[in-house]
Parts: sequence; C-alpha cells; structure tokens
Amino acid sequence: MAAVTGKVQKTWFPMGRGNHERTLVDQMRGMRPVVDEFRSCKAKGKPLTGLDVGCAEGLIAMEMAKAGAIHMHGIEIVPERVVDANRLRGSLPCSFEIANVATYTPQRVYDVLLALSILHKLPDPSATLYRLVHNFCQRLVVIKLPPGRGPLVIDPRSGNEPHDLDAVLQDLGFNLEHQTEGHLSEWIGVWRMQA
Repeated sequence: MAAVTGKVQKTWFPMGRGNHERTLVDQMRGMRPVVDEFRSCKAKGKPLTGLDVGCAEGLIAMEMAKAGAIHMHGIEIVPERVVDANRLRGSLPCSFEIANVATYTPQRVYDVLLALSILHKLPDPSATLYRLVHNFCQRLVVIKLPPGRGPLVIDPRSGNEPHDLDAVLQDLGFNLEHQTEGHLSEWIGVWRMQA
C-alpha cells in the first residue's frame, strides 16, 4: 500500500523478495517523455486522457493527472489496490476500477495507453495489446517490460511463445519513438500513432 505523508511519497508496493520496495520516484524513472507529452498538450489547450492498465495504487496515473491529463482512468485486478487508489486520488481527475486487463472493455477512446509491467503477465499479450490499442487508443502507447525483454515478450504465462509487441503496434500505425530503462533496468518503450 502507498503511504503518503504530506508531500513525501514513501514506498509503493513490495517486490516479493526481501525488502525491495519501490518508491514513486523509482516507478517514474523513464517516464519523462510521457509526462512531457501531457504537459505540452495541456499548455496548447488540448489536454489528453489516459488509460493505465494494471495501475496498482494508481500513483503513476495520478502523476499524469498532475502533469496535465484532463482525465486518467486506471484498472487493477487487486481490489485492495483500487480502494487505495480511489482514496489517494483526492480531487485529481482520476478514476479507478477493479478489472482484468485480459478481458476489459473500456467505455471510451483514450489518447494515451499505459501498460506498465503488465503485458508479460498475460496469457496472450499480443491479442490484449492489439484489442486495447486498435479500439481504444489514438495517440501514444507506453509499455514497461522486465529487463532484457523489450519489445519482445517470452514468458511461461504465455506458453513461452514469442510476442513481438513492436510488430503489433506497427500493424496498428504506431512507431517506436523512444526507449529507455526504468529503475531496475526494466525496458520502457513509447510508441506514437503516425499521421
């Protein structure tokens, strides 16, 4: 659970081994191009919307709202995290709901899709990504994957079959514009819809 004391944001969630918790600052590493996109569009009077799939406590969605998103919506399969997200959001233009990304159908089209540390956990990451982007994303796609994987997913949860996420997004008219590393060397890619 995220703990917020004044303006200091403490640990986010446990990593599962030892005492390796990540802070919000850790989670935001590599996200500067996305934050800049939200800020730039707001400054031009054209604020963006975003969908954060697998949002945990919603802290990254909240940071995008602070950067200028007109609305951020997050989905998370763990009910307690959604309760925390809705409690922590305060007056930010964010909403959160319990949902499974593999079967979720958004109720609107978004400008930005955040799929951070989630696609490699799914039975068919390519099909889920295709469905979400084809039907519900019109500007930017941001994906975070474990170190050494991006943009290819090979994972036991998807039968160790290779899933080339770049190929999926290229088929949908998106080009990889930026790639970097996250806090623990995770791979982060940002794709933009081509005009």
